[in-house]
Amino acid sequence: MRLDLTDSQKSIANITALPTTQKRTWAAGRKSNGWFYVNSTSVDDIKYFLSQNLSYPVAACFDVNQSFYDARDYNYVWSSLYGSRQGGYCVCIVGYNDTTDSLKFKILGDQAREGISGYFYVTYDNITRGAFNWLGCILPNLAQ
Repeated sequence: MRLDLTDSQKSIANITALPTTQKRTWAAGRKSNGWFYVNSTSVDDIKYFLSQNLSYPVAACFDVNQSFYDARDYNYVWSSLYGSRQGGYCVCIVGYNDTTDSLKFKILGDQAREGISGYFYVTYDNITRGAFNWLGCILPNLAQ
């Protein structure tokens, strides 16, 4: 029986060794100090945490529906909500633009080749309508 694996599945299947002690030590000094919830419909809260001197990473999770897939037809700007749930994503919000009233986020994994070099945009209006199910702010480890 032949299995056809995606590139992502192949890379996971090729993992044959656990991290070395040296790599574990390196990673231990780069852990976050935790996280906290952010109001998922508040553009002002998201912008606040992105604009701080520490540039807090803001993680977002959302349901994928037809409106998200249709953003491909609109220069990867997600500006509406419609269609049934077809899955979900978690992404990292990396910036905002008040001129275009949108946030920029990065998709990782299989869909990273989508968008503009893996980036999508979501309008402020879509955020206030509930585009994101969950938002969290990751606290940096200042002891590094």
